[in-house]
Amino acid sequence: MAITGATGFIGRHVISILLNQGYQVFVIGRSAPASDSRVTFIEVDLLKEKKHQWISEYQPSHLLHLAWYAEHGKYWTSPLNLNWCDATVQLIHAFVEQGGERVVVAGSCAEYDWSFGYCHEEKTPSHPTTLYGVAKDCARRLAEQICAMKGVSLAWGRIFMPFGLGESPQRLIPSIIQAFLGLRPPFAIEIYQWRDILPVEVVADGLIFLINQQDSGIFNICSGRPIQLSEVIQKIGKILDQDPNFLLSRGHFSNKANSFLVGSNGSIVEKGWYPEYCLETSLEKYINVLSYIN
Repeated sequence: MAITGATGFIGRHVISILLNQGYQVFVIGRSAPASDSRVTFIEVDLLKEKKHQWISEYQPSHLLHLAWYAEHGKYWTSPLNLNWCDATVQLIHAFVEQGGERVVVAGSCAEYDWSFGYCHEEKTPSHPTTLYGVAKDCARRLAEQICAMKGVSLAWGRIFMPFGLGESPQRLIPSIIQAFLGLRPPFAIEIYQWRDILPVEVVADGLIFLINQQDSGIFNICSGRPIQLSEVIQKIGKILDQDPNFLLSRGHFSNKANSFLVGSNGSIVEKGWYPEYCLETSLEKYINVLSYIN
């Protein structure tokens, strides 16, 4: 099993599960994860490497590609998305040319047309409005053709909105937690938005589930259960035993087309995966860790 992006937000959780399940893991990238004798680190700059001769040397049968530019607040419009689109295509082409058997890639809900609100793999258009979404979707289209020509199965996992340990502290849920803990000033939130959020370890489990399947296609990795941001704030306030109104009172309504965004997870559920978790329990565990760190 070869994996890129192993030191990223989602990747570190994927690695933990893979090792606990006894996989032989090859980590591909510029930096190694925490030292573990069960991991073989192969130093590769994905943005520069074209031939990927390490594939023939180590002969991994499966590839899980998570690496992409993801700096908070910048990745939506960064020109680096173009570089990562090219790097992804080059990697997948080299992998299937050198005998790879199964490819799983982390896509994004940003590939959909958000004006539809409800994102279904077959019914909702892939019509992204950001450079990030366009680059991801372009990589998918090219990867599908490359894999099809070699008869290699490709699962494209469109991830919605994960939260959990390792995410940027500037993202929404850690920002809300920080406000409750007095680590940052209260801020305005579009509290009437509906979103599809999922613990990152559940997202990691969904990606690993796809590794063990044979089917090709797009698979939403999401909860399938929309939740309003006002309710998220209330749940966090309850866990911290604090009045959420100091944030809710700063909430505002937006009539943007993306006020409702939720995914259908029917395609992956039909294969046997289901996102089993309790949102309150996951939030509480996350908050306890962040509170300890702070």
